[in-house]
Amino acid sequence: MRYLVNVSCLCAVVLSGPFGQGDRGTITGTVTDQSGAVVAGAKVSAENAATHNLVETVSIPTGNFTLAQLPVGTWNVAVEAPGFKRFTSVNNTIEVAQTTRVDAKLEVGANSETIAVQADAVAIRTEGADITTTVDNQLFVELPIQWSNGFCGNQAVRNPLSVA
Repeated sequence: MRYLVNVSCLCAVVLSGPFGQGDRGTITGTVTDQSGAVVAGAKVSAENAATHNLVETVSIPTGNFTLAQLPVGTWNVAVEAPGFKRFTSVNNTIEVAQTTRVDAKLEVGANSETIAVQADAVAIRTEGADITTTVDNQLFVELPIQWSNGFCGNQAVRNPLSVA
């Protein structure tokens, strides 16, 4: 019985590791008009500024939209609806496991007119209380090397746990 419990715990630990790692983020928001009423069926598109990858969705009857599983980077969001000016929000930074909120307030007008918003300031994230960070490769390169048995050569291991 004890063996079964130990094996179960080991499997749970090993299998939960990959779920903690990710390279994707989310953009979410609400589409409203000037009076604050929600706009359903608005076409929402996000374009990666570096790769020009385009992801599209439509706002639901509550005016909300979500673009999930977006690769990390800078994204430009555009919202279009019949009878409203086109809304764009540029330079929205997507980070690992973070949700970036882009609320679109549409103004009545021709679809050929555009309202542009620059998204340089970091907004307060109200979707959750998660704290995450992105770790680049340079941090791992600068980790101290742990020497095993005092020998040099192939026994040198760069181990993140040795820092702790």
